Amino acid sequence: MSIPGKTKAIQPDQGGFRQAMSVVHTWSTLLPIWVLYFVFITGSIGYFHIEVTSWMKPEIPHVSENVVEPAMVEYADGFLRDNAGNATRWFINFPSERKDTARLSWSRTLTPEETENLTEAEQEKLREDNRGNADLHPVSGDVFDEQVRETGGGALLYRMHYVLHYVPRALGEYLVVICSFLMFAGLITGIVIHKKIFRDFFTFRPGKGQRSWLDTHNIFSVMTLPFQLMITFSGILFYVATMMPLVLYGPAVTLGFDIENILSASSEEELSPKNKELIEVVTEEVFGIVPPPPVSGVKTEMVPLSQLYADYRMRQPESPIFNILVQNPGDQNATVTFQADWGINRQARDNIVYSAVSGEMLSDSSQKDGASLASDVQGVFLGLHEGRFSPIMLRWLYFFTGLAGAAMIASGAILWATKRRRNHEREIQRLTKRNAHLGEDEMPKLGKGVIFVEHMNVASIIGLPVGVAAYFLANRLIPVAAQDRGALEADAMFVAWGLMFLFAILRPAKRIWSEMLWIACIAYALIPVVNLLTTQRHLGVSVMAGDWVIAGFDLTMLAFSMLFGLAAYRISVKQEGAGQSESAAFDNRELTPAE
Repeated sequence: MSIPGKTKAIQPDQGGFRQAMSVVHTWSTLLPIWVLYFVFITGSIGYFHIEVTSWMKPEIPHVSENVVEPAMVEYADGFLRDNAGNATRWFINFPSERKDTARLSWSRTLTPEETENLTEAEQEKLREDNRGNADLHPVSGDVFDEQVRETGGGALLYRMHYVLHYVPRALGEYLVVICSFLMFAGLITGIVIHKKIFRDFFTFRPGKGQRSWLDTHNIFSVMTLPFQLMITFSGILFYVATMMPLVLYGPAVTLGFDIENILSASSEEELSPKNKELIEVVTEEVFGIVPPPPVSGVKTEMVPLSQLYADYRMRQPESPIFNILVQNPGDQNATVTFQADWGINRQARDNIVYSAVSGEMLSDSSQKDGASLASDVQGVFLGLHEGRFSPIMLRWLYFFTGLAGAAMIASGAILWATKRRRNHEREIQRLTKRNAHLGEDEMPKLGKGVIFVEHMNVASIIGLPVGVAAYFLANRLIPVAAQDRGALEADAMFVAWGLMFLFAILRPAKRIWSEMLWIACIAYALIPVVNLLTTQRHLGVSVMAGDWVIAGFDLTMLAFSMLFGLAAYRISVKQEGAGQSESAAFDNRELTPAE
């Protein structure tokens, strides 16, 4: 009942919406937090996956001479004709400032008759037997294949950030994209709950325990916010058709595709004639790409690739070539596609297609209208996510911003555990005062769940970098002739990480952070040392030769070793100071580097 003239509107709870968003922010980021940390660390390394692969193949020499592209194309053409005549696809990936060699690869598309009555494992084995790759010295024409050690390289770490490891690819993709959705929700709600978001960027109060970790989390969050929004949203776009199939299959139904056939086909050969025809029309009309003609089965001599290269250079004198794709080599319908290097739009690469038999140009996508607006938007976001267009300084910015994102996630995990510990300690103090008559053994203790989460935090945050260091060390220490070396390198990474979990459980709580940081310091310092002892591509040689890909890797490892060592030293000093002034009940205190 209201009094006339005295009615006053009821004010809503001003903190209600923001409080609700705080709860969403906490749980949307807490549930996937360790997966996201793994994704950010491996994804950040992925921005230098080409350089990492070069370091992990020390048998391939540094190329200091200027590359003469026509001669290199002639070398590659000759090798592929001699060694990959049965393939249905050749790739010649050109050298760049990031790698010295040309990468040659080939594969053969299997017919339904060849795969009939074979299990999936047998089909994959058959495909593997019909694939190959080699590194070509672009100046001398030497080919490095069998003498180069097998390795997962940087590509394996890059792959882990979107499909994980030891799980089926589909499951890994689903887990990563679900975690990405949750992180995107966490970013949006984080913006909502920050009343003074810009002030948080300039606020840091060291030595304040929980408050210090909140400031750390805020600084990394605000500093990298545009990057985190872009990288998370664009990552979701990679799997938009997987998670929201109507985005893909809705238009497909409208265009008349046979959806049942699309969903059941495991390869291009299993598509129905109607679907194949529609795909060709959409590919050409929407994306400006002329699909290659089918294999005729008639063997025909091809014109030299160097001749087609000369024509391409007349048309595109300045365009850097990313690769040359030869479809159906040796067939009457063989085609050669010159693909320009990616720009920021991943969907808008310029291609010029030739007939490999007559030498006639069949299409030039650079002379056509661009793709659809939706495709352009998606292409730009995917290009931003991968950063392949980036010059060296921008790539370093991508790398450090990615690590800052990992630091944001790690500080959030520590902050959550610290807050829970504080709440538990307050409750223990209250119960202790109320039950002062009980003996020491009967007093309430800190819950094992809180201690477990704290141990898992340190094992994840420091253990993963130690595992990555083990991956690099395994590349140098596993015998070159060992079978499945790439898989063994990955196994070494996860075994080392697992040992860090065991170490975190067994060691005294007050020493975990400093001891594990010292382990990380030593592990990263060992990488250039082991490289010195096992190869001829060490710092003393690579710096003098101007081989900055190899030298830069070793120097980066030393820089990380120093950072881990500095952090370990600072924490050790603080712990020693705290140990002199506090009682032996230290183990029940906050398990964070803030101590």
